[in-house]
Amino acid sequence: MLKFYYPTGTEDIWHKSRTGKRYRLDSLNRMIMLKALILKKSNTEVISVNKKDDSILSLAHTPTLINSYKTGKPRKLAESSGVLYQKDFYRWVVNNAWAHIMAAENALKENNITIALTDGGHHAEAGSGYGFGPINSMLIASEYLKSKRKVERVAILDLDAHFGNGTHSQACHKPWVLSTDLWRYKLDKWSFTKSEKNVFHKKVENSEQYIKLLPDVLEKIEKFKPDLIWYYLGLDVLETDRKGGVEGFDVDTLRKRNQLMAEFFTKLKTSVVISIGGGYINYQLNRLEVQKQKKELAKLTWESVYSSSCR
Repeated sequence: MLKFYYPTGTEDIWHKSRTGKRYRLDSLNRMIMLKALILKKSNTEVISVNKKDDSILSLAHTPTLINSYKTGKPRKLAESSGVLYQKDFYRWVVNNAWAHIMAAENALKENNITIALTDGGHHAEAGSGYGFGPINSMLIASEYLKSKRKVERVAILDLDAHFGNGTHSQACHKPWVLSTDLWRYKLDKWSFTKSEKNVFHKKVENSEQYIKLLPDVLEKIEKFKPDLIWYYLGLDVLETDRKGGVEGFDVDTLRKRNQLMAEFFTKLKTSVVISIGGGYINYQLNRLEVQKQKKELAKLTWESVYSSSCR
């Protein structure tokens, strides 16, 4: 049984265009479509997460940032991730963190692969959200699990196309966390952490280099011997992606990556949580084509999650 932990409130988060039209961000829309797709599959279970305990946010974020998320003031900080502050924002943020915690607890208990059906927030730094990620749920959950003595060491495998600034900036001070990353893009406003000690990242230019370097990253994780692996699964590596794209990275390359991940997880037999990374649609296309791309991206996400989980 493949279990998915889904934060309650996801459907209640909206964005607005410059003309005031309400719409959903790509990341949230894909989670909703993915949930609907999963519910039609056999041998799967979607667990809705709805928790009130917000004390966990302080495990990775400053009181000032947390208070802005709770009150909406100052607005600039509350919306630093790019997600607009709104009525259900704080509830959704808290549930994001708990979805990762509960997914990890299940993975550790059953020694399996479990999915947090939400974004892991690899851009969120201690004092600011970035890249549509208000909080770094992977780090919050890691700290929580360590405080409960459920893990001693964790590894983060970031295969989103963008630099995991938030994760690296905090992991470098936590020797029990190995933060790894293959990336293609980085914004100037994101902090940069050197690739050294327990932070290991490589910038890639094309799909050939990507597939060549991936085994080096996996070897680092294997040698670290973590109790839990966070796999941040990004589809913005696809060369057609609006905000990402690695040259030559097509669907066949994605399937090759999925195969490598399945083989790696089978070899290690370590508990794994898959968290969903980026994937962005080209809105310059006509409406029907946009809807088609949304469905295809959701299907590819499901395929990647499922095939990576087979061991």
